[in-house]
Amino acid sequence: LRWAYRELSPHSALTGTWAEAEAKREVQRLAQTWRPYRVSRVVDESSVIRSFHLTPADGHAVPPFLAGQHLPIRLKTAAGEELHRTYTLSQAPSDAGLRLSVKREGLASSHLHDHVHEGDVIEALGPRGQFTIDDKLRRPAVLIGAGVGITPMVAVARHLVTEGFRHRRTRPLHLIQVAHSAAMRAFGDELQALVQRAKGAMKLHVVLGSVNDAPDGAHKGPLTIDLLKTLLPFDDHEFFLCGPPGF
Repeated sequence: LRWAYRELSPHSALTGTWAEAEAKREVQRLAQTWRPYRVSRVVDESSVIRSFHLTPADGHAVPPFLAGQHLPIRLKTAAGEELHRTYTLSQAPSDAGLRLSVKREGLASSHLHDHVHEGDVIEALGPRGQFTIDDKLRRPAVLIGAGVGITPMVAVARHLVTEGFRHRRTRPLHLIQVAHSAAMRAFGDELQALVQRAKGAMKLHVVLGSVNDAPDGAHKGPLTIDLLKTLLPFDDHEFFLCGPPGF
């Protein structure tokens, strides 16, 4: 047997190290306690949605989570009021850190948008929730997100594409994004990049209330059953929906 080292397999980087595995077991014990997280980056995703990238500020590792889960957080306003909210984690478990993508809508979200900046610290419990997906199924998944309801769909799509790379087989998915306008549509470039990474396994459909300045191929809303039939091939799909009550 003869061999020569070329480079590390890109798959080995996805598995982590024994030290990282031990650190994850440690943070599982801390899931029921409030932990401090530092805001490492703030990104405007649309005219109304802003992402807050978080890294642990207590020396422990990022808690493990499933795509689609949410993070309970605790905020303190300038007036001393304590606010408890839950926001969806909008990235895959394999991504670095934690990302919350929040629509300005109400007291807590307005506080985040107006008063929380890079370097600030907020507190959070461990991730939780059962709005998750099985990446190993062959049944095509249809992810329909309206407004800020796109956040768990981004997380799930990122996860499916990453796991598809890991296992050399991506679960087929259609992601349908519904928004009032192009300005209010979040993650446009990120989702398009995911389509390229998926190499045919992911289809992106955009439905907008106003198609002025919309990307090529966008459909005029609202999303109806008739429009849905034109977007999806005849198949046995598994549907995931998230959006406001009216949707």
